[in-house]
Amino acid sequence: MPKRASSVTGLGMAIALGLCACQRPHPSPRGPGEPPRGQQASALTSDQLEEVQATVSTGLPTLSRHCYQPELQRRGKRFTANALVKILIGVSGAAQSVEFGETNIQSPAFRACIVEVIRTWTFPSLPAPTWFSYPVTFSPEY
Repeated sequence: MPKRASSVTGLGMAIALGLCACQRPHPSPRGPGEPPRGQQASALTSDQLEEVQATVSTGLPTLSRHCYQPELQRRGKRFTANALVKILIGVSGAAQSVEFGETNIQSPAFRACIVEVIRTWTFPSLPAPTWFSYPVTFSPEY
């Protein structure tokens, strides 16, 4: 069975076959209100925001290949998924924590795959640990 093309949308960008049109991401605190105790959100420069955006833009196709494609094969050609993915970027640039906000992803394996892939991404070094939230949509291309 030939592989079906898919797209991943997030941060106002559409990614299909490696092409994207990007808008600057906006950091948001973890959930409503403040970041968790002990984690301070920091004001970032536009260069740091652009570097975070570039990391996410580069990584979204990997999420599609390694996580969404297997789920699409298992669930059928009309399967779509949406998630608000929350990433705590540490001062070293590592994804220290990955959580889900609002999502329709019920599969523990699909969620675990997303977390595993995002934890391999290298973000820019930041002055303080910072939470970023990104809406992501996985959908097949027809």
